[in-house]
Amino acid sequence: MQTIPHSPAFLKMRKYLIMLPLLVLPFIIFLFFILGGGKGTVSKESTKTTGLNLTLPDAHFKNKKETDKLGLYEAAGEDSAKWKAAVKNDPYRMDSEKVESMSFEHSKALKDILDKTAADFPEKGFEKLNGSLSGHGSINRENEIKDKLSKLQEIVNAKSAKQAPDPELSNMAKSNLAMEGISGIIKGMNNSHSTDPELTQLDK
Repeated sequence: MQTIPHSPAFLKMRKYLIMLPLLVLPFIIFLFFILGGGKGTVSKESTKTTGLNLTLPDAHFKNKKETDKLGLYEAAGEDSAKWKAAVKNDPYRMDSEKVESMSFEHSKALKDILDKTAADFPEKGFEKLNGSLSGHGSINRENEIKDKLSKLQEIVNAKSAKQAPDPELSNMAKSNLAMEGISGIIKGMNNSHSTDPELTQLDK
């Protein structure tokens, strides 16, 4: 057989035409899927309606029968019994017994404070204060505590009045201190003007 020689331009064109489908095919597939191809026909039943959903779901009672009014009352009684049991077992809840024990502890602490204060201020008139808190009524205890606190305040005020200096002497002492301070400032200013090395250097 005799082979026909082809020109280089023909060979180049033939190679180009062989590779052309491989270059164009991905773009064709891409356009096919972009334009919605391969999805099939959409049925009318599967189309979603827009707007409000006016259908409500059915009631489900978790495999229980529907309770009547009496059943609801019984359930409320069971809930209240559970709540009372939880309150009784709560360690942080304040019962009346706990409140009474805490008030006794507070009154004992207050008695200790009053006794210590009486020992710290053994002055005339303070022995009238009694550290013991007698009586079990809260109103009586409150009145006793208020009376004792007012007596304490009177004694402290009397002691501070005895220790207060004469106001005329204190005013004279304040004026003397003020004069000494002013004279010290004037002397400091005079000394600073006469011996300031920076000022002398600037003058030069």
